[in-house]
Amino acid sequence: MTGIPGPISAVELRRLIGQTATDIYGRKIGRVVALSLNTDGELQSIEIQPEGSQLLRYPSDCIMLYKDALVLLPQWKVETEAVCKELKFIEKRVHALNELMSDSELPREVYEEFRRNQEAALAETRRKGELLLHQLKEKMQKIADEVAELTSFLVALKLEYRAGEMDKEALDSAHQAVEPSLKAAVAEKQDIENTLTELSKLCQPQEEQCIPHSSLTLRIRD
Repeated sequence: MTGIPGPISAVELRRLIGQTATDIYGRKIGRVVALSLNTDGELQSIEIQPEGSQLLRYPSDCIMLYKDALVLLPQWKVETEAVCKELKFIEKRVHALNELMSDSELPREVYEEFRRNQEAALAETRRKGELLLHQLKEKMQKIADEVAELTSFLVALKLEYRAGEMDKEALDSAHQAVEPSLKAAVAEKQDIENTLTELSKLCQPQEEQCIPHSSLTLRIRD
């Protein structure tokens, strides 16, 4: 998947209006009814009308084009990827700073100033990460409850069928209606689990991740 490229004109962007948007897990979100562009004609957000619900607004960083279809990223995924990217950027800066200091290319006072800046950046980014961890744990619990509820519903249908209370056609129809939602929920739950594991590693303070005054070090797992 690729994000919407910058050169696309406003006219081309407006062709998205009327398209059905899905999320990356296959859920149908709704129909695109409006676009918001900045003064340069760049996409800022889209308005989506779910069936029987209020309009939803998605910012441009949550919007992707895949095989000419509109695909939406969940906001939690966009925010988490931004935090991880920021942490890895700090790691590169720290590495470069250490090399400059080792090669005696920095005065001590300049090194100390840059070290304090990196400490502040690391603390702020970890704070963002910890907040995301809390939010993701709550979201995963909701999705886990949804998975359990949908699974129980399908099991109940199969029991009714086995007991002769439902015919095969009705069972297949109900299963086809529920299965996409269950599949999407399971996929998102697994995605959140993986993200929680990765983000926890990145944000967890460890002795070897501390930044000593004598030698600035930071280890971030990939």
